[in-house]
Amino acid sequence: GGVLSLPYAMSQCGLVLGLLALFLAAGLNAWTLDMLVECARCTGRDTFELVGHAAFGEPCRRLTVGCVFVICWLAQVAYFVLLQDLLVPTAEVALPQLLGGRSEETNRMIVVTIAAVFLSPMCFLRNLSSLRFMCFASVASVVAVGFVVAWRAFGVVGLEHEVMVMSRDLKLGSVVTHAHLRMFPADWGKAMYAFPMFGISFVCHFNALPTHQELARPTRHRMRRVVLLCLSLTTILYTFVGISGFVFAGPHTCGNILLNFKRSDPLVAVGRGALGLVLMLNFPLICRPCCSALFQLLAAAWPRAFGCAGAAMDDEAQAPPL
Repeated sequence: GGVLSLPYAMSQCGLVLGLLALFLAAGLNAWTLDMLVECARCTGRDTFELVGHAAFGEPCRRLTVGCVFVICWLAQVAYFVLLQDLLVPTAEVALPQLLGGRSEETNRMIVVTIAAVFLSPMCFLRNLSSLRFMCFASVASVVAVGFVVAWRAFGVVGLEHEVMVMSRDLKLGSVVTHAHLRMFPADWGKAMYAFPMFGISFVCHFNALPTHQELARPTRHRMRRVVLLCLSLTTILYTFVGISGFVFAGPHTCGNILLNFKRSDPLVAVGRGALGLVLMLNFPLICRPCCSALFQLLAAAWPRAFGCAGAAMDDEAQAPPL
């Protein structure tokens, strides 16, 4: 979902600073991914908490588990916010009799409740192997949304066109604008506010250690090549979407670029629906590590109530290097 915020970040930072920030974020993420894998190789550990334990002992392991829980929890909150932005317009087009005549806030509550009911059983599955192909669907949906944004953006280059905007009280409106690429920020305060979006959009560190374990020959050179290839392709896609969204909405770019398109636009509606469905099916993959981290924290705080889990954690932390 971070790719949908890049046009807004680009509009606030300007084209020059925005591209510099994007490339800098890609380089820093590649560097930190390499550091993480190197720490795992040097310590012989294969998870975040065990790497932390090997480096600084038990307090660091618990702190790492706590950080994983907080990050995963906040990611779940962000998922539901994004699902509201994606599924409410799609539902209004597909099922007007369900959401018609109600306020935007009420429609959002209805959609998020239905999504939560639908997702709850999947979050408690013992085995998530049935979702192993979601990575391909995720990439395909993001690429499709990118081409939809670009198609609509470059079709109005040099022309005045209507752009939808959403106010802070969730009221929809429209303005007439034309493509205008600003090179530098108009407001440096807003640029600094948007600057972290570039770094967050590249965050994929949770996949680094599992990917390293799955490689047939997990040498340092092969892992670096995987990281560089993935981040290079991602940077190209992000640059494409960021500039395209900026071209379309200009200074009126929303935090989610798809909010700038008419809800009745069929092509954008298909993109919203596809991306929303993929995000829903990916949600259990975020929920599982969050629940696991919470259970580990409870086991550490109340070892008698969670005796078996606490003992297993202690044995795992004291295991010799791989």
